[in-house]
Amino acid sequence: MERVGSSRLRTFALALGLALAVFALYWPVRGHDFVSYDDEVYLVNNPHVAKGLDWEEIRWAFGFEHYAANYHPLTWVSHMLDVELFELEPGPHHLVNAALHALNAVLVFFLCRALLVNPWSAALAAALFALHPLRVESVAWASERKDVLCAAFFLAALLAYLRYGRAPSVGRYAWVLLLFALSLLAKPMAVTFPCVLLLLDLWPLQRFGGGVRKPPALAPSLTPAHPGETRAKGPPASFRYGLLLEKLPLVALAALGALATWYAQEVGGAASGSGAVPLGQRLLNALASYGVYLRESFWPARLAVYHPLASMVEADPLRVLLVPALLGALVLVGVSLAAWRARARWPWFLVGWLWFLGTLVPVIGLKQVGTQAHADRYTYLPLIGVAWIVGGLGLELGRAWPRARFGLGALALAALGMLTFATRTQLATWQDTPTLFEHALTVTEKNHLAHAALGAYWLERGDRERAERELRSALELCALDPNALTSLARLHIDAGELEAAERELELAKRLVATKWVRYQLGRLRVKQNDLPRAAKEFEAALALDPSLVDAHFNLGQARFNLNDAASARASFEHALALDAQHAGAWNGLGALALQAGDAVEAERCFRRAVELDADYADALNNLGVALERQGRMEEARRCYAEARALYQAQGRQP
Repeated sequence: MERVGSSRLRTFALALGLALAVFALYWPVRGHDFVSYDDEVYLVNNPHVAKGLDWEEIRWAFGFEHYAANYHPLTWVSHMLDVELFELEPGPHHLVNAALHALNAVLVFFLCRALLVNPWSAALAAALFALHPLRVESVAWASERKDVLCAAFFLAALLAYLRYGRAPSVGRYAWVLLLFALSLLAKPMAVTFPCVLLLLDLWPLQRFGGGVRKPPALAPSLTPAHPGETRAKGPPASFRYGLLLEKLPLVALAALGALATWYAQEVGGAASGSGAVPLGQRLLNALASYGVYLRESFWPARLAVYHPLASMVEADPLRVLLVPALLGALVLVGVSLAAWRARARWPWFLVGWLWFLGTLVPVIGLKQVGTQAHADRYTYLPLIGVAWIVGGLGLELGRAWPRARFGLGALALAALGMLTFATRTQLATWQDTPTLFEHALTVTEKNHLAHAALGAYWLERGDRERAERELRSALELCALDPNALTSLARLHIDAGELEAAERELELAKRLVATKWVRYQLGRLRVKQNDLPRAAKEFEAALALDPSLVDAHFNLGQARFNLNDAASARASFEHALALDAQHAGAWNGLGALALQAGDAVEAERCFRRAVELDADYADALNNLGVALERQGRMEEARRCYAEARALYQAQGRQP
């Protein structure tokens, strides 16, 4: 009894120490800002998330508006909870990611404890997973909440399945089903879950043949006392079709998750389509990416937020991809053969390797989504397989050379120390947008997206010169970058250079007609005084994303100027339903009320617009009109005077 108690205490101490170490490592994220790469879409400018926990918005989260070209309603709800608790302060949002990652480190520890039995080898595997610099992107990027949240439920579902595999029951199966469903609702990366369960059926549960054997007392699985030891001899493993039937409800859930994701990506414009990148290039990139992920697992150098796809920046992508793909294929074949030959003695090697290969399939690029060649965040779940291979190898070496255990332990600690240092260094690159993308430009080549992101960042902050320089650098590297074209067109619209803006937007529209392309085309048509076409462009943008607040507002203005008061009111009210603090929409409703002869209602709306934006000269001038129509001339004159001063300060004419 004392030994069992001592073992439990040691396990608890290791788990707690691991969680504290991980959270301490990521503590600096409390001072990080949101970055201008998805964080604006997911958090900063998301009108649904901005309302916090609201039943109407929770219904939106589980609906099919394909916002952000993804279906992950549980992730949206988690962001809403953060806003409810912390508003839009970036520090707490990042710390929640860090806490979830610390939880995942503990779950990986318990999973590896069940697989490898030895707590020290399990702790090594979990630490390799949790402290590795490849984890930084998933943790330090607020928008990647979906990674850490999905993994938490995925790992919990695996532990629940190990309990089910030891003693099957309807209740235990229900827990597996529920946790897997939650994982899918956080991120569709979990679709490989049924296949992973078959791997666990093979080892350690050994459910493929010979019947279900009684598990050892120390672990919630049928793991041997140590890797490679056989507990009982029986008939050779044979396939049991009941294992497949048992997985059918899980496969059905995975299929639904995959279908929802496919729909969201296709309709949301994230999928490149089968013709965008030829299949041969996608296959070569997939093979090369497997090699990159393995190399980065053991030598994590030159990590960046974005690695450009060769097809986007190379004149001859096949030539560039051929050698890395061949090397990747050789590594895959070599390691696969080694794992297969060692399957009897080291089953953890084969199962861990198949885990790594299989869980990468949804993101390896066979179906191209986006323009990245590979991404650090894609390794969050797959690297667990590599980590437990290293943990198992460490255990085997310790058993083979017991006198070298101290040296092996010191070597493991040194490796973890170097990983921790590399992780802290990589973590610093995520503190804000310029740091993130300037680092990417330092460690990658031909990174058009980094230039485009910096250009959009400086454009948002009014630095036209730096913005144009970065955007033109992006287009020199990739002349068909739709994001750079759209941002450059926005810059030209603001400067009144309408012909240049039209050329850029028409080209971007031919490449991929995103909501931003259609929105900027609407702004361009307004500048060209072509209001009917402007309205159509804003409507097209809203068809792609009904949550685009400014598109509702601009559509309302276009309809107002087309003398369609009823439609204009509907657009302004839609904008306010999404963002009750949209000053422009309040000004629009005031103009409609003034047009209808209701000066009192107009005054209320204009005052609300000025409260929300004290520098809103048009709203202040309109408030003067509403007051004048009520005979309140002194108040009206004060408003006119303040409005004139604002117009002069802004270099505008009333």
